[in-house]
Amino acid sequence: VFRPFRRDGAMTIRRTPLIHAIAAMVILGAAVARAEPYRYPEGRHEGGELKYVGGLPVLTVEGTPEQMGRQQAALTAEAAHRILEYPRELLGRVGWEDRWTKLLERGRLLAAQIPPQHLVELNAFAEAAGLDRDVLVGTNAMVDTYRGGFGCSSLIVEPERSVTGAPLFGRNLDFFNLGILHKYSLVVVYRPEGKRAFASVSFPGMLGCFSGMNDAGLAVAVHEVFLSRDRSGLFNARGAPYTFCFRRILEECATVEEAEALMR
Repeated sequence: VFRPFRRDGAMTIRRTPLIHAIAAMVILGAAVARAEPYRYPEGRHEGGELKYVGGLPVLTVEGTPEQMGRQQAALTAEAAHRILEYPRELLGRVGWEDRWTKLLERGRLLAAQIPPQHLVELNAFAEAAGLDRDVLVGTNAMVDTYRGGFGCSSLIVEPERSVTGAPLFGRNLDFFNLGILHKYSLVVVYRPEGKRAFASVSFPGMLGCFSGMNDAGLAVAVHEVFLSRDRSGLFNARGAPYTFCFRRILEECATVEEAEALMR
């Protein structure tokens, strides 16, 4: 469902200059900097690079899906191992320890609908980082299989109200951090071969997209909703994980209209 800037929409999409998205990321990053974040080791691997920009960790990867998977693994494997412990810890915290196996089963079902190029990247990441593929898939699909009391929000400043003369797009990801997630957030800049470049505010091992913007200025962010006009269920085993849908939008689309057409 595409209702740009409507509070009742499941998705917020905006076309706006990339520099302002990065500015919003810097603001969000500064807000959690006091929480003693994990210090990513800077470095390079093949065509990938991880470095700090304005105090924020920025991972840049490029090339084929397999190359980008290896680059991410080489530069973030240690942090990814910690992030992949998070889903099981979250289920334990809310008293759902027995649902871990079910989460992995649902992840395997959804994996069949992950775009092939992204699945190649995921497999390369898992192999190079020494990660359990099922756990990696389950972690990436967790947001499709677990629904909690989330309250994500976005802030839009229209051009005529901005001192920059351009729109500003701020984003708050509301999720249970368990003292973990906020320490490992990073900006990932993808330059996939034959597709649009884009930036994603993410975590190591999360190959889809929650919040991002591409080189055309098209921005996306997810807002959880629990009701639908057609009363459809929250989980569909034949559906594609939504974070990978977001990623396809950023890789393939330049306008809201193109994004809507792709999703339909």
